[in-house]
Order: sequence, then structure tokens, then C-alpha cells
Amino acid sequence: MIDLTDASDPKIAGTLEIPGFSNFLHPVSESVLMGIGQIDQLAKIEFFDVADLTAPLSLGAIALDSTMDYSYSPAEWNRKAFTYWRRAEDQHRMAIPVEGYLKDSWQWVSRLYLFEINNPADPSCFDADHAGLSLCGRRGWPIALG
Repeated sequence: MIDLTDASDPKIAGTLEIPGFSNFLHPVSESVLMGIGQIDQLAKIEFFDVADLTAPLSLGAIALDSTMDYSYSPAEWNRKAFTYWRRAEDQHRMAIPVEGYLKDSWQWVSRLYLFEINNPADPSCFDADHAGLSLCGRRGWPIALG
């Protein structure tokens, strides 16, 4: 994490080692940061607790999606491919496109994943939901959607 309190003198405040990487970071709230990137050749999203910049934590990662051998999200490098809506203070929604090759058939597919985010300002009650999958309380465990 980079502390930009003094923009003319940025400092490394804290670090976190995670599997995979994030190409695109989006602030969900002052305490939660979301990353879109890759893990094991699949598109992933990961949420981070950044309430304490000196000790960031992973709230959970989701590989999108396990029916593919390879996937990516255009949102990794194209900001316009990602949609985030602050529907209410404690409820947000987002849409993430994913493209890739299906396992076995190598058929190219494009999909759109919709998420509802509840309690975005409180990492201890944070919840990201996609078709009934909840990340609440699953700190650091990768979860595959299929």
C-alpha cells in the first residue's frame, strides 16, 4: 500500500503477498479496495481490507470462472469495461465482463458477472454476493465460480 498523505513524498505503508496479481484497483470505500486481475490463468476479483494501511488483508478472492481453461476481463486494462454503482450507502453493485476458452471444447465465450456488495465501509461485515455466493467472513480463501 502506498501512503499518499503527502503527495510530494509518497511512502510504502504496508505490503501483502497474494497469489496472482491485480491489474486494476478500484476503491469500494475508504476501508475496502477491489482488484481485478489473474490467478492460475483465470480472471479474478479480490477484495482487500485497507483500514490499516500498514497491515492490509485479503477479504477473499474469486476466480471467474472455473468452467474455463483460460480467461481474462477486459476491465483489467479498459476502465470503461467495468461498471460500479453506489446504489445506496451500504449497498453497491458492479458488473465485470469475462472472456475466455471453455474447458475441453476450447469454445470462446463472453460472460458478464453481476455482484451485489453489502456493507462496503465495514471490512468485518463486508459481503460480495454473486448468485448466492457470499464472501462474508472468508478472509483469504480463493473461491471458484462455475
